[in-house]
Amino acid sequence: MKIVNKVIHLDDINKILEANNEIYGVDFIDNLFEYLNFSFNVSNKDIRKIPSEGRLIVVANHPIGSLDGLALLKMISEIREDVKIIANSILYEIENLRDLFLPFNLDSKLIQRDNIKAIDIALQNEQAIIIFPAAEVSRLKFYHISDSKWHKGAIHFAKKNNSPILPIYIEAKNSPLFYSASALNKYLSRFFLVHELFNKKNKTITIKIGNPIPAKVFTSHIIEDQAQIALLKKHVMRIRNNKKGVFITEKNIIHPISRKFIKRELINSELIGETSDRKKIYLCNIQRLPTH
Repeated sequence: MKIVNKVIHLDDINKILEANNEIYGVDFIDNLFEYLNFSFNVSNKDIRKIPSEGRLIVVANHPIGSLDGLALLKMISEIREDVKIIANSILYEIENLRDLFLPFNLDSKLIQRDNIKAIDIALQNEQAIIIFPAAEVSRLKFYHISDSKWHKGAIHFAKKNNSPILPIYIEAKNSPLFYSASALNKYLSRFFLVHELFNKKNKTITIKIGNPIPAKVFTSHIIEDQAQIALLKKHVMRIRNNKKGVFITEKNIIHPISRKFIKRELINSELIGETSDRKKIYLCNIQRLPTH
């Protein structure tokens, strides 16, 4: 029993949950990252590629498990607070993060009408949705680490809701122990995923962001969704090597600015007037504005 507790880090989990009993959403992610001393690198140039408003589907490879999803939530929430991530029913049970999750099992053969409807509504409300099309963590295959076959759900939701897709590549990996367990038994390796989360202490991952792919790229093609998702996976893999992607992309015209930055600046700004419809006018120091 002691060995099991050590592998699943039961003491660490209890310590985190007790210390953050009433902490939710991105604040909980911040505290978890601080506890692990875990961080991610992303360039200012890439941050500018994140649309600050409007419906959006974010797709990425899934190299390490929970932490890469939480890193994307943290990163995108700095630009827009309406971001959610598709998560399986097990993760949805984490109450501290539930408001950031949309439950959906991409690899399930069951019809999930309510979950599908919730995703459609979120996109129709101009929110951002994160999807890992692999639906499971990357594994060792033929001497290299890669995602399994991508599920076509991201393409389906993009076409149905006329949503652009933001492709992201995450550069990270799990321990040799995880990949060894995965080679022996796929289900056995899932047992080690909690251990993999906690062995990321003092680690940093790198996130690379591609330009948004407009919805018309997917709706105008006559090829099937499964073929399009295979091409999208290839597009994401090319971002890893800073190569031109498979699909036509477009650049952001308006660069995103962190909502937290705006709120902070308003506190430090001077109220100089009010419009006829009662909107307030503030004077800000332009030298303090960010580059992204």
